[in-house]
Amino acid sequence: LRYIIEPNLKKRSINYVEIGAEAEVWNSALQTILSDRNMTIDIQHVFNLKDLIVREPAVTDAIIKKIDGNILNPSRLENHSFLEEKILEFWDSIASFLENGLGFYAEKENKLISLCFSAFVADHTHAVEIETLKEYRERKLGTAVASRFIQECTCKGIRPYWDCSPDNIGSIRLAKAVGLTHEFDYQIFSYELE
Repeated sequence: LRYIIEPNLKKRSINYVEIGAEAEVWNSALQTILSDRNMTIDIQHVFNLKDLIVREPAVTDAIIKKIDGNILNPSRLENHSFLEEKILEFWDSIASFLENGLGFYAEKENKLISLCFSAFVADHTHAVEIETLKEYRERKLGTAVASRFIQECTCKGIRPYWDCSPDNIGSIRLAKAVGLTHEFDYQIFSYELE
């Protein structure tokens, strides 16, 4: 970690490390290994799909669509850069996302107002990233795009993986609204590189 991973992260201008651990033995080991770091320890809830019945809310003021190559055309959406920046927070390239990930968005008047997509993929598991623009929250748009994402995962044999902090009440409520149930908790160890 100290001699290989951290120097490589610094070369890539990554100055923050976050490590998740589910097993207690790893929690203890990480606390020992990273004891000289100014480390923060947090809890994450994990939600998974148990019930295959997905409830999709009626959304009347937006159109829900799948993220594809057409939507990523810079002239297609007024706020195209928002979509591209969100995807590139998690993926090396847009092409890699289009090949390996999936997602849905809500559009109103040529503006992306809510999206739910694969933040990362491991085998047949897709971690969920979701965001609704502040001025469009409390309109069930997050529920609509997340429901479509969960449905697509189910159809393709993909396991959606939703995690959030215990204090993120909105995310917990949304996960439950789309048919996910709390499965377990894990610890997150994070610190900034010096």
